[in-house]
Amino acid sequence: MQKRPTVLYRRIDMKAICAVAAIGLSACQSTQLAQVVQEASEAEISAIDQANVPNAWIVSSEFQGASAVQWDAILDAELGQLIQTGLRNNLTVQAAELTLEAVRINLEQADARRRPRINLGNLSATGSLSDGGEDSQTFSLSASAAYEFDLWGLIENDIRRAEISETQQLEQLRSVRIIIAQLISRIYVDLRVQDELIQLQENQIRIQEDQLHLARTQLAAGIVTLLRIEQINVDIQGLRITLERLKSRRTVLQNSLSTLLGQPPRTLTLEPGIFQFLDVPTVQVDTPAITLANRPDILSAELSIVASGLSLMNARRAWLPELSVSASTGTTTPSLFDLLSLDGLAARLTASFATVLVDDGARGRAEARATIATEQSLNRYEAVVIGALEEIDGLLIQQDETLRQAELLALQKESQDRVTRITQVEFEIGVADAFDLIREQRNALSVRQQQVRNWATRMNIYISALGAFGIDP
Repeated sequence: MQKRPTVLYRRIDMKAICAVAAIGLSACQSTQLAQVVQEASEAEISAIDQANVPNAWIVSSEFQGASAVQWDAILDAELGQLIQTGLRNNLTVQAAELTLEAVRINLEQADARRRPRINLGNLSATGSLSDGGEDSQTFSLSASAAYEFDLWGLIENDIRRAEISETQQLEQLRSVRIIIAQLISRIYVDLRVQDELIQLQENQIRIQEDQLHLARTQLAAGIVTLLRIEQINVDIQGLRITLERLKSRRTVLQNSLSTLLGQPPRTLTLEPGIFQFLDVPTVQVDTPAITLANRPDILSAELSIVASGLSLMNARRAWLPELSVSASTGTTTPSLFDLLSLDGLAARLTASFATVLVDDGARGRAEARATIATEQSLNRYEAVVIGALEEIDGLLIQQDETLRQAELLALQKESQDRVTRITQVEFEIGVADAFDLIREQRNALSVRQQQVRNWATRMNIYISALGAFGIDP
């Protein structure tokens, strides 16, 4: 058994990456911070000694990296149209898009804290009746404005976290799009495979029926017994049961595809097509950092480190005093006319520079929670990277296995075709009987079925690689 390559990944280095990101927190925008983390992680993984990297990861200098894996390599016109329809109409994609809109509203709300808050037009009128029966009225109008100085970058950090949430949701939307495209592609491939297997199964049944016809002729001549007839009948019934199972499977796949396209089941009909062995590109990878650079979960995990660092920074700065300025103006008059002329208008300006001295440990607990959240984000990042490398490594192992199987099946088909041709010649010259020829024809169809299934497996591996590399359809 082949020993599974070990992916090198060191926890202490990921902590160093976080430290690098923390150094630049106060001076960089969120996108720049994410770039710092990404460049640090790439430098760390790229620095691993090549002798310790699995052989499957070592490629020639001419290789273009994961960018060589593209959707166009497996798309035909029909599949491309199905994917585009699914990305427009799929309910999961639409839900992710709505979530993104909600996150953007939160970003706008966070950004509004940069600007002063202004209240205008607070107009009120009051009236009273004295003991002497005299009626008095007063009218008042006021306006106010307040502004909080972001001395310690708390507001700016909150805005950066909102920007990170938007970017993470964009990556989540991209992840959903990739998953939906993968599901549609897999079902489409399975449908076309089912069409070919159904055709091959029908050919098997026809061959068995020809064999049954010959056996009945031989039974009449006394060459075979009735047991031979019954055995062939049993084989034919088994093949027909398998045929019905294949057709039922095709219906289920078609209904699943209809649902992915945002349509009710049984509303989509794909006519059986002519099966062709499309060339399946061989999945290759570059250095780990380049291979993983485009994965949505990796990018989101990196941004989580930055966001947790911002939260920790805010928690530590909560001990610092806050500076705010407020201004108000207004007037109160006994008549509406005087109010509109703004007679007696008065203004007031106040400033506040204060901090909470005793909070029963609330700020300390908040800092402790932020510290734990930062450590958790590091752990999640490590887990995501290790999981991604393991996923790609597993795909490479599966690919190698299926490629070897494909080579063996090609040799088996070549040999079987040669045997079938020889048997055909022997049948024509009377050396072999019809049963021998029918048997070899059945064997040839069986090899063809194995080749179709092997091709489907390799196609699914390539589709999985598109998601593993984060290639957006």
